[in-house]
Amino acid sequence: MSQNDYRDKVEEHRQSIGDTSNETNPGRATRSRSSRHDQGKNNKNNNKLITILGCIFVLIPIAILIYFSVLPDSSDNSKIVEDATQSNMNVQTNTDSSTKAAADSDDEEKVAKEKEEKLAAEKAAKAKEEKLAAEKAAKAKEEKLAAEKAAKSKRRKN
Repeated sequence: MSQNDYRDKVEEHRQSIGDTSNETNPGRATRSRSSRHDQGKNNKNNNKLITILGCIFVLIPIAILIYFSVLPDSSDNSKIVEDATQSNMNVQTNTDSSTKAAADSDDEEKVAKEKEEKLAAEKAAKAKEEKLAAEKAAKAKEEKLAAEKAAKSKRRKN
């Protein structure tokens, strides 16, 4: 068989691409392989790493901002308390029994603090006295040793 015979047979059995009326499912012939392959897959994006990283880089800075904006700064409060205690400011308020009890407990705390401060001052004074006594004893020893050395050197010279 020559090539012409093959060409004749192919042309006899050739069908047009647009003619799909003979098929039972007309849409099947028009789809490509890749579209048929993708149809079986779920098109859900199951990339959980992006979600986790997004939460980390968004929620943690927001939490830090909320923490520092909502919670008061303790150093500012201590400065306010120090300023209030140093100034001679009297504040008069209506007090009931509950606030009087709180005021009494505050007074007791102040008295206790004052006693602790006095004890600390006394201990510091005692420590200072003991230190001075130890220094005097050390000086006396040094003088005594110096006197003994001088006496020994005189004996040797004689």
